[in-house]
Amino acid sequence: MPYEVSSNRVDIVYDFNDGKPQATLKVNDKTLLNNHARLTVISRFYETQETFVGHPKKSKEWCNVELFSANIELINEMVVDLNFSSFIPYDYDHNLSSPGFFAGNFICKTEFKLEVGSPWQPDIIKLYPIPSVLTTKPHPSHLTPQDKFDFWLNVRKLQPTAKRLAYLWAGLAITLATMLQIIGYHDQFCAPDHTWLFHRGARSFLFPVVAGIGGSYLFYHFLYKLAKTYLRDYLTQIKIHWPKRVKKDSTLYLKNLLQGKLVSDIDHLQIRVIASNMQHAVIEGGRSRKRVSYPCNEVILFDKIFHDIKAGDQLSDIIDIDDKLHMKDVFTTCFPNAVYGRFYKMALIWQIQIIHDDLVDHLFNGPSDLFEITDFEVLQPLRFGKTLSRRTGSNKLSA
Repeated sequence: MPYEVSSNRVDIVYDFNDGKPQATLKVNDKTLLNNHARLTVISRFYETQETFVGHPKKSKEWCNVELFSANIELINEMVVDLNFSSFIPYDYDHNLSSPGFFAGNFICKTEFKLEVGSPWQPDIIKLYPIPSVLTTKPHPSHLTPQDKFDFWLNVRKLQPTAKRLAYLWAGLAITLATMLQIIGYHDQFCAPDHTWLFHRGARSFLFPVVAGIGGSYLFYHFLYKLAKTYLRDYLTQIKIHWPKRVKKDSTLYLKNLLQGKLVSDIDHLQIRVIASNMQHAVIEGGRSRKRVSYPCNEVILFDKIFHDIKAGDQLSDIIDIDDKLHMKDVFTTCFPNAVYGRFYKMALIWQIQIIHDDLVDHLFNGPSDLFEITDFEVLQPLRFGKTLSRRTGSNKLSA
């Protein structure tokens, strides 16, 4: 059944026809018939926050995006195809709490606005036919896990060329970092006209030592990160064959999805495939703003540990034919992408992870636009509780 909201003046039904969204308008107020009107669909993103402890929350609109706008002529009953410009909207209420900084909710509401009559003094009717869905709270996520590894053990698992390059960049990082610190301390305590690199003046007494420590950290961080790229070469010839399209009933075989060759003997290699939503937002705390990202609606599609892998083995050979990814859980748990501009977006991420306790991990993010948008259950009327949401035409956002 479709989403429906009624008022004394206009009824609106929001539904899908062959996977395409549409709105059916039924005019109850006969004075509106045969008038020119403009139908606009706007998705708005709100932050609700307590003004003081124990006081009611107030809603503040952060941003909005106009998804559809068209001029129509009102008749007794009519169907309007909604060719949304950015994404198919879905309304939700997300409980969020970040201790010491923020306490409140994120709310997304989709407004259907009908402006009837003169564009200078229109008769405005606002309806909200899409019911809100409560999302899960932020929780510890397996997405992009913290990478812990043993540098020297990892180097021993590499081929000779990659091993020499890893030693080279790591050695340069340590050498340059040490040299800059020595120069910084020398220039700090020597006579002003005997400095090597960092010249200090009367107003920059601590400049040489601070510059030496800061420069050594930057060199070490950059070169060590460069060395870390070679530590992943214990697994070579990696290819990810992403599917062209993913539907709710799709089943993917990991053997066909992931390819790679091990260059040394490895035990306890974990392969995990995960899907999750990631909320990116700008929230307020006092006089400041802070960019935050919260994972939610996580689904583990595959998780298995492989033992006793020999050098030269292909990943496609050690993965069983029964190692499958059933994609249904992505469509029943996660939400599709929704971008509200630079202040807020909901992203869908799915990731292949190759994890080892002592080796640098491999992480591969798949393209999220492969998922069939109309298969997500958040867009289906019957899947989330009430099938009929009735509100008045002048209904406003309540927090």
